[in-house]
Amino acid sequence: MFKKTITATAVAVALAAPVYAELDGDLSLGYVSEYSFRGLSDSLGANQNGIGATANIGYSLSDEFRLVGSATAAGLPSAGVGQIDGHNLYSAGFQYQLEGFTFELGYMWQAFYTDGSPAHTGEVYGRASTTCAVTGIDLSLLAAYDTQRLEGTYIELGAGKGYELTANVDVRLDAGISAAYNYWTESDGLNHAFITLSAPIAVTENLTLSPFISYTYAFSAIDNDYSKLLGGNVSEGEEFIYGLSASVKF
Repeated sequence: MFKKTITATAVAVALAAPVYAELDGDLSLGYVSEYSFRGLSDSLGANQNGIGATANIGYSLSDEFRLVGSATAAGLPSAGVGQIDGHNLYSAGFQYQLEGFTFELGYMWQAFYTDGSPAHTGEVYGRASTTCAVTGIDLSLLAAYDTQRLEGTYIELGAGKGYELTANVDVRLDAGISAAYNYWTESDGLNHAFITLSAPIAVTENLTLSPFISYTYAFSAIDNDYSKLLGGNVSEGEEFIYGLSASVKF
């Protein structure tokens, strides 16, 4: 049911979306078998599937400078009493592009909802990304410092590459590893690692469907320690997660 709704909604948006030369972005809808964020999954409520929508927008000031923004709303419909039932994220940033590199500096605000009551926090983040000219591998580095409730640092290194199977179907492999310092918990060290296999399908010029499967493994920074944001113990292990997303470019 979730997958049919996601597909139908994305097709409708693709047909109706206007094109503005001065703006660009995308709208995506998704379903996941178990909601996960920066290594947390069980701590957000074991085996909770999730549905969500994300809008990304960019405005070019020049060939090198852009303003960017993003908004995400995720719902966890199977949440019970006392469990996380929603997660919203909003970010705004400034991008600079130089000779194959993209640098971004911005601020992200987020809220975890339990029984409708939010736990707010926010962070300053910096991101750098590029594509290796030799291998074609996409590389990214994210560093974020939470300025409110967590007052800790999160760092994530990612790499990925896509391969064309047919004119409309690709296969993509992404992997990454993160570290946390006084972030989710008081612990310092490796946070989690992940690997994701997806198969983007170009339905139209602007509409893409992407089924995926992902494996995550938690390290010591989120294993059996008290959660600074959510309360209770953070106790993560390894997870296999699958899902489907639909995205529309505009």
